[in-house]
Amino acid sequence: VGEQISISQRPRNGRPWSQIIGVVRVAYFAGLDLGSPDPVLYKPLRGAKANHFSLLVRTNRSENVVLEEIRGALRDLDPKLVLHDSMNLKAALENLLVNRKGVMWLVSGFASIAILLSALGLYGLLSFEVSQRQNEIGVRMAVGATQSDVLSHIVGRGLRKVVLGMLLGLVLSFYLNGFIEDQLFNVLRIDPLSYGAVSITVLIAASLVSYIPARKATGVDPVETLRSE
Repeated sequence: VGEQISISQRPRNGRPWSQIIGVVRVAYFAGLDLGSPDPVLYKPLRGAKANHFSLLVRTNRSENVVLEEIRGALRDLDPKLVLHDSMNLKAALENLLVNRKGVMWLVSGFASIAILLSALGLYGLLSFEVSQRQNEIGVRMAVGATQSDVLSHIVGRGLRKVVLGMLLGLVLSFYLNGFIEDQLFNVLRIDPLSYGAVSITVLIAASLVSYIPARKATGVDPVETLRSE
């Protein structure tokens, strides 16, 4: 602060230098995805040669009322000044993020389809195992295994497969989430909340689809099984 600066690489004699009167925080003009934006100078509007400029106003009053007051003030300064493309900050952010939100909705849709296909695959696998092991399950129940034992055994087999797949998926996601990171703002690359929510969702879905074939397995008649053996 207080130093002299010129926007020209080689200031000419007689060209006025600008004095730094303050330093502001980082501002993003081209987009929120720029990690380190280019340096920006704020110069006084008086004497500046510009055919357009942006005006930022912070207020807690009605937006329409403030816009009318701004238009009136501009008319008082110069009737040729026209205010256009006015919007609030929320609308400006929505316009800036509309493409990114579309990409994220698409990715979320594919992720939901992947979870659904995984659940159907797990259901088919466990159903096939139960059908192949009906005699074994009947023998277990004949020698004292209860329905809860059979349920926990079948559901546990399904959840073990899911947990193994989740661990592999988490490891891969640590290395492949660079693309997702570019689409998000103010979100950590390794976000415990997101990973936890997805893991819980997958476990709940796996438990539900594992319960159906496990419940079917409890309907095996031990007497019929022993007769067939």
